[in-house]
Amino acid sequence: PMTLTLVSKRVGKGDVGVAMGFGEAMFGLGWTISPVVAGSMLEVLGAQTTYAVFSVAAALSSLPLVYASGKIYRREEQAQVS
Repeated sequence: PMTLTLVSKRVGKGDVGVAMGFGEAMFGLGWTISPVVAGSMLEVLGAQTTYAVFSVAAALSSLPLVYASGKIYRREEQAQVS
């Protein structure tokens, strides 16, 4: 739901389908590649390091969403005040 809201607020109405399709393609690519990468890392680095790397990557990848959602909601609040 958050991704759909962010996409619909950031792109034009005619481009929502393309943007959502691209997002879903990247999601599917992640589901395809991640097991191979994680399995290789697990064999080479061990479980603890693999979990640490993926935890940091997940935290860092969420930062743009947090930033964008705050920016959108501030813009909506300003529009309501005006």
